[in-house]
Amino acid sequence: MLDGWGVNIQDEYNAVFSADTPVTDSLGAVPKRYRTVRAHGTAVGLPSDADMGNSEVGHNALGSGQVIDQGARLVDLALSSGQMFKLPGWELISKAFADNTVHFIGLLSDGGVHSRYDQLLGCVRGAAERGAKRIRVHILTDGRDVPDGSSIKFTQQLQDDLAALAPDCDAKIASGGGRMCVTMDRYEVRQCASRQEACRHGRGRGTGCARMCAQLVRVCECAATAERCVRDPHSCGTHCAPLPPTIQGHHD
Repeated sequence: MLDGWGVNIQDEYNAVFSADTPVTDSLGAVPKRYRTVRAHGTAVGLPSDADMGNSEVGHNALGSGQVIDQGARLVDLALSSGQMFKLPGWELISKAFADNTVHFIGLLSDGGVHSRYDQLLGCVRGAAERGAKRIRVHILTDGRDVPDGSSIKFTQQLQDDLAALAPDCDAKIASGGGRMCVTMDRYEVRQCASRQEACRHGRGRGTGCARMCAQLVRVCECAATAERCVRDPHSCGTHCAPLPPTIQGHHD
């Protein structure tokens, strides 16, 4: 079995097809010695056939001999059935909903590989419907399982969805930043501890109010793009992963 080896449309954009692969070609030429299997979608336990596979999916699915629901599918089922809100962990924190702030932190995208926007929203709405009066969300922009620059769209969408919970629930974006600059930098792990202070102690670049969060994302991306373009005129794209830690400017 080959991890990361895909069989798809045979054109010049297909690296596997375009490469010189004499060994694989010789194996495929022998009857009953070579076959392909589906490595995405419902065949490997993902919610829909529009969901791509990845390393984690392969680790769970290879050798199982059966379709096993992946984490994303399990969360979907738990949210749709309401079982999510009956789990011991949820029941434990729900006792504090009325007089405390409920915090959510995680990746903000709808790529389905690293995170799912609808699952975050399902948890936030579930908390509000079950007595949470104050919710704060700490977002990590991705740009890896979704196009770079899409964090602007997701941030604006989240602001609108959180605002819709008023007046019964005061829900806002409290802080955020790029995944590689806040909590998930696998290459500079030692720096992550200091970057996490933005979330723990409120240290980071401030914004005036909730509606400015998306504006800050855009400003940071434009600044990063300008800096890159000076160094390399051919790399003028926007990147969500390295956005600096950001704190919303309200005092509550």
